[in-house]
Amino acid sequence: MSAAFATAVYAQMPDEQNTPALPLEVMSGNGVSYINGGIGDEEVAELKAKASEFNLHVLLTAPQGEYLSDAQLRLLDVNGTVLVSVNNAGPYFYAHLQPGNYTIETSTPDVSVVKTLKIKIPTKGTVKQQIVFRESGGIITPHTPTTKLE
Repeated sequence: MSAAFATAVYAQMPDEQNTPALPLEVMSGNGVSYINGGIGDEEVAELKAKASEFNLHVLLTAPQGEYLSDAQLRLLDVNGTVLVSVNNAGPYFYAHLQPGNYTIETSTPDVSVVKTLKIKIPTKGTVKQQIVFRESGGIITPHTPTTKLE
């Protein structure tokens, strides 16, 4: 390969540091809309802008507050029917649910422990939950966002 061709090919390659993050996609199924992400300040800012659209906010962390992603998350209704199943969940998972009782099941890929959390979605307001994984596992990123998500 000639040096000129190699330079031309290299010049056309995207600069990963300057490539904007893709917008987070709101997913829906079984009567539930949800969004998942929060890796990097751009995604955190996007989630903050969309937060009011969702009445369940879940944050997955390690013991020292580091964000945890690459978790498995399942959202079940009162009858145990799986409404949402997300691989690579976290660190933030937001959902819009009808008022009622639900169960959140979470686990990390290399830990056999499943964390189960019962929640009640009220008619008005938002339920905010932080799930802390004391076991190792998942992808941990430092908890140092420049944009704070509430």
